[in-house]
Amino acid sequence: MRAGKNSDANSDHWLNARGVRERIQKLQERNSERSEITRQEALRWLADLIRTPIGSVGKDSALVQAYEEDSAGNVKVRLVDKIAGLQTLCRMTGWNEPDRIKLSTDDSLSAYLLELRAKPIGGTVIPFEQKLLHLDNGKRGEENHQPGASE
Repeated sequence: MRAGKNSDANSDHWLNARGVRERIQKLQERNSERSEITRQEALRWLADLIRTPIGSVGKDSALVQAYEEDSAGNVKVRLVDKIAGLQTLCRMTGWNEPDRIKLSTDDSLSAYLLELRAKPIGGTVIPFEQKLLHLDNGKRGEENHQPGASE
């Protein structure tokens, strides 16, 4: 099975297979036990990074990337990049879902041509044999095909 081909159908199939969800949950729990930081802590840290003004950060803050103090007592504080933090937060929470491009194998031109053949202007209707694709998973694509359906 290659990645990218029918991935939604394949992932749904595997997630609904007996014992898979439970195994995933156990692996996630074991992984979080090994990790020094949980997902919730990471989300909280990112939210704090975005909300915290630079003037309210001390040298021992986890948000500080660089802290310099010269002999005159002048302090220079640099926080982690807030834009990068916001982008990471969006990826972790799925807020960037609308940015994803969804590919479809539906061919609107073929559907339109089939519709035109069904309503000829004159003459006889030419029968059309619709050829199904042979997919990598051994199926022919007819499982979800609904004749005459269009988006």
